[in-house]
Amino acid sequence: MENLNMDLLYMAAAVMMGLAAIGAAIGIGILGGKFLEGAARQT
Repeated sequence: MENLNMDLLYMAAAVMMGLAAIGAAIGIGILGGKFLEGAARQT
């Protein structure tokens, strides 16, 4: 039973890290898109 609890802990940590990475990637993508949009308006 102890082994199952540790496996669930590792899985929960992996899911949390994955969701954080996906959120950061979406944020950086939006930031880059806004930058390109602003740069295109200046020319």
